[in-house]
Amino acid sequence: MKNKILAGVCLLGLFAAAGATGVWPDGSAMDAWFADKSPVDEAKLGRQYFASQMLGAKVNAPELQTKPLQMTIDWIASQGGGVLVLGPGVWNTSALFFKPGVHLKLEKGAVLRGPEDGSVVPCGMTHFVGHSFVYTLALINADTCNGFTIYGEGTIDGNGKKSWIDFWKKRKTVKGFKDWDIPRPRNIYVSNSRDVRISGVTIKDSHFWTVQFYKCERVKVDHVRITAPGHKTPPAAPSSDAIDLDAVKDAHVWGSYMDVNDDAVVMKGGWGYKCETLPDNGANFNILVEDCVFGPVCHHAFTCGSDAFHCRNLILRNSEVKGCGALLNLKSRPDTKQLYEHILVENVRGWCRDTMRMRPWTQWYNLPKGVGKQETRAVDVVFRNCNVKGRENVKLDPSFMKLEGYVPPSAGGAAATNNLPSVCAERGWKLLWSDEFDYADSKLDEKWVSENASLPHILCSRWRENAVVTNGMLRLCNRKEKRGGKEWTSASVWTKARFKYGYFECRYRYAAATGTNNSFWFVTLPHGVDEGFEIDVNEGHYPSEINTNIHDYKKVFFKDGKKSHKVNAKAFNLGRSVDLSKEFHVYGFLWTADELVFYFDGKEIRRVKNEVCHSECALLLSEAILKWAGPVGDAIDGTFMEVDYVRAYGVSGQERRK
Repeated sequence: MKNKILAGVCLLGLFAAAGATGVWPDGSAMDAWFADKSPVDEAKLGRQYFASQMLGAKVNAPELQTKPLQMTIDWIASQGGGVLVLGPGVWNTSALFFKPGVHLKLEKGAVLRGPEDGSVVPCGMTHFVGHSFVYTLALINADTCNGFTIYGEGTIDGNGKKSWIDFWKKRKTVKGFKDWDIPRPRNIYVSNSRDVRISGVTIKDSHFWTVQFYKCERVKVDHVRITAPGHKTPPAAPSSDAIDLDAVKDAHVWGSYMDVNDDAVVMKGGWGYKCETLPDNGANFNILVEDCVFGPVCHHAFTCGSDAFHCRNLILRNSEVKGCGALLNLKSRPDTKQLYEHILVENVRGWCRDTMRMRPWTQWYNLPKGVGKQETRAVDVVFRNCNVKGRENVKLDPSFMKLEGYVPPSAGGAAATNNLPSVCAERGWKLLWSDEFDYADSKLDEKWVSENASLPHILCSRWRENAVVTNGMLRLCNRKEKRGGKEWTSASVWTKARFKYGYFECRYRYAAATGTNNSFWFVTLPHGVDEGFEIDVNEGHYPSEINTNIHDYKKVFFKDGKKSHKVNAKAFNLGRSVDLSKEFHVYGFLWTADELVFYFDGKEIRRVKNEVCHSECALLLSEAILKWAGPVGDAIDGTFMEVDYVRAYGVSGQERRK
């Protein structure tokens, strides 16, 4: 199965240019080493030694096998080198220290698993988060090990869940808490080595960064799968970067899948005032990443990190992003002199929040008193032939940030990254209004009005406190609490802007419980006046139901003595295998004088004649608890409808009204 998955990843190479050779963005020739994608040559690694047959290491034993495994590594080194082979089963261990000439093979079904308690891993001098200091070491350590190779079809499991829980608890309760204030081992740390290779393995659930290369040259990582959970499947794995290139020259990553709760491929090297003068720090040169897939948990696919100061000749190409935060992120520190130069993003497809992100970054800010801001320059940053849905998010602080020679996604080739939806492009419409929720929670009120009331027809009251902006998302939160005469609370917001005709999109996911009504809709205000109407682009019911409705409040009638009105409704049930709370989906709506057209993930699902909707409306995002949305129970408590963005398109120059 694993080979099939990796083969699927490799298919991305079908739209790549043949071969890896060529030129770097600065015009220099790419070394032929980058064209060599041959498999690991086991014959060149030496004799294989099976851990189960050596010095007492036990598979599937609950106690740590650190001592016998380390003794085996040392013995193999004494014999002139070779390969430590871990067979199927779980091998529990603390930190292992590989010696020159000793390699690691994990057979299919083998799991090298670290301790859940990071404090049992020893501390030592290491280069980490941009500085050298004594800190918890890694599960696998290799220093001055030229040719060091990890390969096979097995798994390296950091087993970091316990430390993740501890991290988030202390982040909330300890003032000034820093990422390294508790012991959190990395999965792999390779330093001061040349011709390093990691191939084929799965690497998961690291306590901290997953794989770090420090002051290495000629690094190859291929056909690996690196994962760690995000906030949708708590506890999230904080700071779980997939691959950290820390003062590395010549690195090639290909054919891999990365989905971690931080950045995927990250440049490091050092940070702080005059960090470039410190011998432990270093630049990154000649980095090629291709034929990779970046999953939705990733914060950014390709990043010059907050602890990087000089990066030159970086290429990301022939790859796919599946909903990560940004395709390219250039973190810019005012306390560090930074130069990011000659960066190319080419032939990438998919979708993400931001295609290009460059904004001020002040985490761990530390500029000496009396010293002015240090300059960040990004030079020759080019997007070419990308087909990625997202926005450009470049917000330069002119006091220290410069962007020169920039070819943005919008000018990057025939398939530019900020393409309009096709329904807008064919009409010549432009983006007129949007909210990406990339701000502090307090700023929500600048664009939106929140309901603070209790309505008779729903089982919850709704309040501003339940509408929470966090991590670039709007969450409409359900809570079991008595307020406003109801047993539950939730949230509903509507725009201060008013809209009439255009194309509208909202990307969101449902609250993961029956009895919830997850809505993207329009209504004339005040709601329910006899001359008004309501358009429900989607009143979504967990797990897989889409409801589209047009309410005509002018067509009033009485049924069983109760006042009602005309409703044109159509529902869609996507089936038992679909769960609209697990992934985000795009709900679209085309509103013209003649027609109302409903879309799901870009595909038309309903089209009706527009007979009543010809007035300005507010756009609403609402969560409600309803009897007709399914059984109502305690499972609702703590769930939320989560919104990624809302966008409104129309005729250029047709500005919104407040």
